[in-house]
Amino acid sequence: MRISRALLAIALLSAGVIASRDAAAQGHAVITGRVVDEQGLPVVNGRVTAWARDLSAGYWRSRQAAQVQTDDRGIYRVHSLNPGRYVVCAARGFQPPPLDEGQRLRREIDFLRQTAERELGRTSEAARERLADLMPRLPARIEPVRDLVPACYTDKSGTRVTLGLADGEERTGIDLALARTRLARIEGSVTGLTLAPDEVAELQLWNEDEELGDVREGGVVAGGGFSLWDVPPGRYALVLTVRPRAARSYTLRTFGAMPIVVRDDDVRGVQFAVPKQASVTGQVVARGRSEPAAGTLEQFTVLLTPVAHDAFNERGNAHVVRPDADGRFTFPEVRPGSYRIVASPRALLPWFLDSVTAGARDVTFDSVDLRPGQALSDVVIALTDRRASLAGTVLDETDKPAPEFLLIVYADDVRYRTGPARRIHFGRASADGDYVITGIRPGTYRVATLRTVPVGAWSEEGFLDRLDPQTTKVTIAGEGQTILNLRVRSTDR
Repeated sequence: MRISRALLAIALLSAGVIASRDAAAQGHAVITGRVVDEQGLPVVNGRVTAWARDLSAGYWRSRQAAQVQTDDRGIYRVHSLNPGRYVVCAARGFQPPPLDEGQRLRREIDFLRQTAERELGRTSEAARERLADLMPRLPARIEPVRDLVPACYTDKSGTRVTLGLADGEERTGIDLALARTRLARIEGSVTGLTLAPDEVAELQLWNEDEELGDVREGGVVAGGGFSLWDVPPGRYALVLTVRPRAARSYTLRTFGAMPIVVRDDDVRGVQFAVPKQASVTGQVVARGRSEPAAGTLEQFTVLLTPVAHDAFNERGNAHVVRPDADGRFTFPEVRPGSYRIVASPRALLPWFLDSVTAGARDVTFDSVDLRPGQALSDVVIALTDRRASLAGTVLDETDKPAPEFLLIVYADDVRYRTGPARRIHFGRASADGDYVITGIRPGTYRVATLRTVPVGAWSEEGFLDRLDPQTTKVTIAGEGQTILNLRVRSTDR
């Protein structure tokens, strides 16, 4: 058995990028339809988006698969889609809503206020001068802005439809009607925020319904106050971020989020209280049968991953740092909330995450709750090279190597198939049919061999359970290598 030439796939697990060989093939499915307004008139240059479910950072969310514009008849055609399931939604387009003179004047005043706060020097002074000129001309009453708001394709009962498309299929008649609705302004103030002279704070609206799109315009917090405009009715997370004023390249720092509901009127008097940030410090250590090579600890990334994957946590985006040469790491500013602490290698290494402790508590498969202002300073992330491996050869019914098969190794105990305690590993046979899968904890596992599998399918509820009848059971013990040779049929899927 020529194990030395086997393809190791363990590093791809954390990135969630193992896919079938067919996944990169150009799709040929098509969705067509027409977008109109409430009067049946065509929506010209409207945006039509096909959304697909995507496994990102270990959780499911909607991903924009394709976006097209409608023509002068309101007709659209979304093409080159891979077989799969899609939600189709439409919006007016990128052009701003129509404004009367009063609305236009208020919009210009809003922009000038943001410019005066965001910019420095002469640009800020010019904005303030222009503001002084325009403010007396602002009408006492301004009509609310109305425009077509986004909508998704539904059935007759109003239930959103997920379209299943086969390769080469063209789904026609997926028509959408956009209603004209009052757009709201959101105004309020921020308390508890301290900025450096070279920083600026902004507020953005993240839609709880991803497929209807976020409100892209950010409101600059000027003197503690803020305003956002052109907000369709819906449920949102109001997210506060801080960035440098002048830097062209920067990382946004998110300080907090609060829910906000927009109905059919402006939302005024919003009080956004910024929670005091928490901090986390600790060290990555290696505890194994051997000493790690120089630079090993720096090859790991430490992540604080929100337990809740929603708009209030930027849909699950993690805080990420890299430890230094001695394994020390720190997260100086962390939004209060519940997190899981993990370490992930950035390269193929013989070292694996073994345990995570916070004080005397083992949080390897649990979460930590960070309170406002808390300083969690005793986190230890232990790595080990004392893990077992599974190796063997995959042959077809004619004793020829079967390199096209993907191997999925997952826990026999259903308790370890979901959540943070999940035990699942991947590999693919090399050209001569050999495979090696490393980093396996002791236990009983099932081994499935699949020719094709959609990316992330293994995270769907019930997927592993349905594989059970066609798997081979194997027990992994100690730190050694277990040999398991597998026989597949050329017709297996």
